[in-house]
Amino acid sequence: IVSPTAKGLFHKAIAQSGSVLNPWAWGQRNGLQLAEKLGKKVTCEKEALTLLRGLSDDQLYETSLLLTDDFMNMAVHRSFGPVIEKPNPTAFLCEDPALILATGRYNQVPQILAGKADYSWNVKLAAESKTLWQKTFSQPYYKDGVQKSGVFEQIGDGGFYVGVSESTKLALKNAKQPIYLYKFSYQADMVKQMYKLMRLPESTAGVAHGMDGNFLFPCRWIPGVELEVNAEDVKAIHSVVEIWTNFAYTGNPHTQWEPVTDPENLKYLDIDKETQMRNQLLKERLDVWEI
Repeated sequence: IVSPTAKGLFHKAIAQSGSVLNPWAWGQRNGLQLAEKLGKKVTCEKEALTLLRGLSDDQLYETSLLLTDDFMNMAVHRSFGPVIEKPNPTAFLCEDPALILATGRYNQVPQILAGKADYSWNVKLAAESKTLWQKTFSQPYYKDGVQKSGVFEQIGDGGFYVGVSESTKLALKNAKQPIYLYKFSYQADMVKQMYKLMRLPESTAGVAHGMDGNFLFPCRWIPGVELEVNAEDVKAIHSVVEIWTNFAYTGNPHTQWEPVTDPENLKYLDIDKETQMRNQLLKERLDVWEI
């Protein structure tokens, strides 16, 4: 959507489970810091690049974890990913995506943006050690009866919904094509099976990052495991496939689904057992993030 090099290569866009303004969508210019974590003294990015290119995949991953030393960063930030490049003929992106969206210089095609009903289990998985978990929730700002579930909710909002909301509002300023929002709320039986296989608590609820992919393609999140699909799940699968197909063909995904027109009312399609239009996408929760 925001890269000039992609202009004319597609006629519709569906950004499932996030947007370009989500914190995890971007990497960090941290080549020098990574080199230092490896115990190597380098003086420029070129030397750091040569060093990092000599590492294995495992070494790169393990080193990158050293730069995410707090709970929030481990949950939503990444050490490697797209960055804003210096202008050059082969660059993918040379400008802040927020500015590109606000000025209408993005690729103007009909688009769908989405968030998820719940992000908490992703955050739980990000806390890879019990020590990190205990250290995080022993901090002063987590005392006085603060509920961990509320903390997870805020981290999830910051990781997904805030970026989706801001992207939509900025793009609307000069939008020439419709922008649709949805929230995937349907918790399928096959998703519950997956949570159980991942040994998550029985109380784990909601639909996490990437789970709606199960309704479009046969996804095998756990190698060698086939998830059972009941009649309700099959109905939901058919509904989602029909919506996505309609959008790809016509640009109009669903007879009920209205595009967003007012940045003060982010109306959206809530995909659940009973799919329906709703107003004010998580307004009270997202207002907390307004600057």
